[in-house]
Amino acid sequence: MFILLGAKLHKKMSYIDHHVGEDTLQQAYVQLFDNQKWMSFDENKTTNAFAYFTEIAKRAIALGYNKHYKVKGLKEKPPIYSIQRSNDGLGIFNI
Repeated sequence: MFILLGAKLHKKMSYIDHHVGEDTLQQAYVQLFDNQKWMSFDENKTTNAFAYFTEIAKRAIALGYNKHYKVKGLKEKPPIYSIQRSNDGLGIFNI
């Protein structure tokens, strides 16, 4: 469900460079699958976990975008870490 959530949010955004879009999606996945984020969800405040994790993904995508485009004084581009598929898309990923 986290992968679907990240993919749906990623489609709503537009990016100048395709690789930056992939990098922001990976940033969202890293934040969504972080154990610390899971433990910080408080059921006493709200029972809507979907909204909580959607906000985490949106903020992670914004953080990844700002890493590439909003850094002042950056003389060279930061490295891009994206996932590439091997085996013709049969589910094996390389970082």
